[in-house]
Amino acid sequence: MIRTVSLPALIGAVLFAGTLAAQEVEFTFSDDLAVGETQIPYAAMVALRPESATRIGINALLDLREFQAQAQEDLAGETLLDVCGNQTVIEEVTLETQDRLVSLTGRVRSQFYECERLGGGNFQRGAAKELFNLGIAASATAGFEEDCIVFDISDLTLMPEARDSLAEDDPDLQTARVLMLEAVNVVLRKSPVCPELPPELASLDPIFGDGGPREIGEGGLGVDFVGSVDVSTRTILDILQVLQEKEIIPGPP
Repeated sequence: MIRTVSLPALIGAVLFAGTLAAQEVEFTFSDDLAVGETQIPYAAMVALRPESATRIGINALLDLREFQAQAQEDLAGETLLDVCGNQTVIEEVTLETQDRLVSLTGRVRSQFYECERLGGGNFQRGAAKELFNLGIAASATAGFEEDCIVFDISDLTLMPEARDSLAEDDPDLQTARVLMLEAVNVVLRKSPVCPELPPELASLDPIFGDGGPREIGEGGLGVDFVGSVDVSTRTILDILQVLQEKEIIPGPP
């Protein structure tokens, strides 16, 4: 049996974990999630199930479709790479999820420059060289690190729009591919997705050990997590204290 419950009912189920003995409990909530320095809105669907005397299993699915739509608008016009020998600007981008894989397609404008070595590890940008308008296609996977999902671009392809003027094995094109792949992965590693339970349940010490991208609807971006939360006596007492401080339940007599 699966039930959908409100947060107060969920707290009650967690405090009295025996009520989960013969059923799975589902609940939903929405909040903002910190990804790097950005707050993104999300919805979460969470299922709890009995696992042991002191831990309850948790399956969480974050619905990031609103973030997905906003990111496509925000990324247009952003500078992806700005180094001595190259500046690459995103012109348009589309993010989609297919099963467990996130794909990114779009167009970039990549300007190459002369780059003069000054010595001592210093460089100076010189005259402009080739300007490439490129199609971009990339796929991302994800792994777990310290209870957070970290995305990683495993494949990136650049496609010249004017194929008659630029060969796909052109050295500058291959340089742009390597630089862009490194630049994107640096950004992604600085912006892991780390789920958090509502403040009232923060003491539950969630431990996540598996998860990754998941398609929601047609192409929608979701991220799921699988793990467990602590329901030991000490944790329950901590939660009770928090609930009393927030006046969700009456304080001690």
